[in-house]
Amino acid sequence: MAADQKAIQRHRVTIVECLKDPDISIRRRALDLVYSLVNTNNVRTLVREMLTFLLNSDLEFRADLGAKICLVTEKFAPNRKWHLDTIVRVLSIAGEYIHDDVVSSLVGMISQNEALHAYAVQKMYLALNKEIMKQPLVQAGLWCIGEYADILMSGQVTGKPKVKLTFSFLRLIQLFLLCGLIIILCCLFLPGRED
Repeated sequence: MAADQKAIQRHRVTIVECLKDPDISIRRRALDLVYSLVNTNNVRTLVREMLTFLLNSDLEFRADLGAKICLVTEKFAPNRKWHLDTIVRVLSIAGEYIHDDVVSSLVGMISQNEALHAYAVQKMYLALNKEIMKQPLVQAGLWCIGEYADILMSGQVTGKPKVKLTFSFLRLIQLFLLCGLIIILCCLFLPGRED
């Protein structure tokens, strides 16, 4: 198996290029190979390639790709901030295709790492200001803002770049109300809902 892994690693660039092939069977096989290539040394590079592919992928491909990105991110993340940034990016791109356990895992990671609270609440607030239609992102963001609104309101900003948060308490309430309204509307009007 180690010899196979080395052979696959030598052809990494070609395999990643196969993610752009018009034939879906080739793209699926390439995704499986890319997934098997990821390790602690190349996680940033390969996840970046997978995220780029996620942006342009067919809708039926997004669930599998999003799940694989989340799995390798959780397994090989070089640090918790990178982990958070990557999962938020996946939720922003393909949130409606991401399983609930990703949100649970993200919430658990944030809650268990006090040093991450200020960075996470800032990241979630900014993500929800850009994208409010992805339910898993909204769930994680609302939980985070609900838990750490005091940090957000105090203006503690961490990470890079240090972003000047321009918001008011009224904007925060508007965000909560809008998210709640979207969730209610989704429950009422999604196909397959039984009354």
